[in-house]
Amino acid sequence: MVRWELTNVANDYLRFSEKIMNLTQKEYAWLLRVFKTVIDDMDPNELKAFAAELELTPEDLEWGWPGFSYSFEDAGKALWIYSDEYANVENLGAFLHSFMKVTGRKDYIAVTWAETCDKPRIGAFGGGVLLVTAKTYVVESSWSRLGKLIKEHL
Repeated sequence: MVRWELTNVANDYLRFSEKIMNLTQKEYAWLLRVFKTVIDDMDPNELKAFAAELELTPEDLEWGWPGFSYSFEDAGKALWIYSDEYANVENLGAFLHSFMKVTGRKDYIAVTWAETCDKPRIGAFGGGVLLVTAKTYVVESSWSRLGKLIKEHL
């Protein structure tokens, strides 16, 4: 008989920390409006419209919006986006893409993340990258990239 010990339980984390600098008043106002929106108070049509603005589905929003932590810094001139335990990088990518499109930013936002575990579990470590412009965003995990490299080189 195999007995599962409580000591075998491990905690997985997805962590990142980036800052978007030099926010304009227009950008700050848009961010503030979006972050202050309470989706619990919306009827289905309002939720659908809000989700569409962020290039998400209502289901994406209901699954823990925004899916990352944030804080305004430097009197609203910077946005710190971060995760100490878990984040939804797809939601983050769609949100940042909407931000870039709506506000007309011409630069890019790059986020790298680490996936860690508090025990040395096989396959529990990795990470990824998120690149966002006003035209598009790309999310790629280290495991996805590794799969592509294996196909290329074997």
